Amino acid sequence: MGLAAGFFTANATTFVKKLGMLHEPETRIIFYLVLVGAICGLIGTFLTGGFHPWSVKGALYILGLCICATGGQFCLTRAFSRGNLVLSSSLQYTVILFSTILGEILFLEPATFPVICGMLIIVFSGLMSSYFVRRENKFLKEKAKTSQSKTA
Repeated sequence: MGLAAGFFTANATTFVKKLGMLHEPETRIIFYLVLVGAICGLIGTFLTGGFHPWSVKGALYILGLCICATGGQFCLTRAFSRGNLVLSSSLQYTVILFSTILGEILFLEPATFPVICGMLIIVFSGLMSSYFVRRENKFLKEKAKTSQSKTA
């Protein structure tokens, strides 16, 4: 399941970047992402026994989840469609870092040594990708300046 999730996430990210390059509005991109997600969710719901009764408390949790997820999806879509894909992708994995910290605080789940090593790898990868993206952008700007001065 993890490999399938990674595969489909990579495909979705690539399509969001291509749609952003075509100047599609974020709202349209998110609409179709939500539509496909809702269809897949409904299929999964019916394959696992259908809907179950819910309480008001559960509905409020789901409402809060939907509001936060929509805001997060807008931010991710903007980052992937307008920003640097490599940097945005690597920084997206910081969700593992934050979920581990929240698990430690809220649910008293101990962070084991392999988990801490994984979080350090994620942070290091994000920092390195940021460094290399900045270095590449600086190189491209200098190259553009030199080509403009040669033509002038």
